[in-house]
Amino acid sequence: MTENWVRLKNVAEINRNSLPENTNPQLEIRYVDISSVGQGQLVAEPATINFSDAPTRARRLVAQDDTIVSTVRTYLKAVWPVQGPTDNLVVSTGFAVISPHPVNPRYLAWYLQSDTFLDQVTARSVGVSYPAIDPASIGDIEIRVPSEAEQREIADLLDSETSRIDAHIARQRHLVELLAERRQSMLAFAAEGGLTHHTQLQV
Repeated sequence: MTENWVRLKNVAEINRNSLPENTNPQLEIRYVDISSVGQGQLVAEPATINFSDAPTRARRLVAQDDTIVSTVRTYLKAVWPVQGPTDNLVVSTGFAVISPHPVNPRYLAWYLQSDTFLDQVTARSVGVSYPAIDPASIGDIEIRVPSEAEQREIADLLDSETSRIDAHIARQRHLVELLAERRQSMLAFAAEGGLTHHTQLQV
């Protein structure tokens, strides 16, 4: 595949599978709604519920290599490359489920998380207080598709760099937590009368 710009619908299927209306009411599903997804990540674990108790919008089925992109409140940029077990994993009809073919799944997942793509989604959305986009319009967005080798190279680089950055963020977050604990200890120490001008905060 040589580098070119193509419509998303030409390299991926959109909303390929859904639960039918006659689904067993007792089927246990793991449901992901819009509020559970941030830009590139889950911010809340899927809710485990019976189909009969699920919202009517709990219909879209997902599989490994899929990426879900919010079609409502698009300014939130809710997009998630599906990770982990997908058995009975169901997402809201407020998502477009993008199933890559023949483009590299990891490359497409990264591209769909980019502001380059998500700004296009937002720009094509209709409505002021509750902007939304039709899945067909998402399919019409043009994306950059380089050669297969470059797709793999880009995906490998982004996997590596984001892992390194996430690890650094985790270390910094841990440091902040330690400093916050130290701060509270110093406040308690002062309240008990143990703090003098010789006492220093050790970092």
